[in-house]
Amino acid sequence: MEFGLGQLVEVLLLLGVLGARNGSVRDISVELLADGSCRFTFDHWPWPAGSRESALASLERWLSLEGFDWSSPPPPGSPRGVILLPPYVELGLVNALSSHLEVVSWEVAHQWRRCYREGLAEPESSMSSVGASPPRLTEQGLCITFTPDASIFEPGSRMRSQHILERVQILSAMLPSVTWRLRDALVGRESCFRRTRGLADLCDELVDSRGLLSPPWSFEGQVGSTQVGLALQWGGFQGAGVRSWANIHRCFEGGTHHQGFHQGLRKALRSRMKARGSSQETWSFPDEALVAHLTAVLSIGLPEPVWKGPSRTQIANPELKEDVAQLVATWVEAALAQDSQVEAEVLALSGVPLNALRP
Repeated sequence: MEFGLGQLVEVLLLLGVLGARNGSVRDISVELLADGSCRFTFDHWPWPAGSRESALASLERWLSLEGFDWSSPPPPGSPRGVILLPPYVELGLVNALSSHLEVVSWEVAHQWRRCYREGLAEPESSMSSVGASPPRLTEQGLCITFTPDASIFEPGSRMRSQHILERVQILSAMLPSVTWRLRDALVGRESCFRRTRGLADLCDELVDSRGLLSPPWSFEGQVGSTQVGLALQWGGFQGAGVRSWANIHRCFEGGTHHQGFHQGLRKALRSRMKARGSSQETWSFPDEALVAHLTAVLSIGLPEPVWKGPSRTQIANPELKEDVAQLVATWVEAALAQDSQVEAEVLALSGVPLNALRP
């Protein structure tokens, strides 16, 4: 039951991702209320629309799924939803699984409100202007509050705030300069995240700061339709290894992009050994030694993800191996070449004996 409740929250988190990628949403608030309901507030309209009126009409159709064309493709760049549909379509599923859902949208001095009971619209709350809006922090925005249906979910069940907190932490790293807020009214806990350095901030938080060779190196690039973001750093203590996400879904078991990361890292290290005049530039760099003192955060974006197994914990796109290897090799080799002392320490921490580093 907790997993199902979490998936309802995930739909609205993805809606926030969509709005942030469009460049409009810059503040996303999640509130877990004491009565078991959940409220999302966006500081702007979270999806593209030609006009305010047409957006409200679209929202009405998505919430009810009335007349929706299931064969129509999603807008370019839309994140895939929980069941591989865009999150704005899955709003209808959230509505259907809620005993009560309220939508409030505002713009300057006007406010629109719509309420649903068990997926059906209440006739007294049609989606129309209902007068002046109460004071808001922004001139326009959207607020969705839903209460999971107790006849579907176990009565008294609450969404796991710790799981949502961890998810918000990750999303804040994927979308720099967007503020994410989480408030759990029952336990009185409030958290706020705004990572201006994106993945580099997350990389810093995952590792013991003692003995780090340098601040995290951060890169972004693209090969074909594959987008890659990477932050990594080495230290004298045990690293956190490689953590990765594909289309903002955690890859708990790695995948082809991990293979590409290792391949690119080996290529960069061997190239730098050769540049240093070493006769052992073909050093094997086994996986265990390669990442023993490394902390890396890897984010992949691709239009058609292929997952191994139904749990979507391991990405399997074959092209990712070469795409990621190409970018990582170029990035890391260039970064190492900038500092010979850091380069020597990285090679040593990656398993190269000191005598192999001398000409």
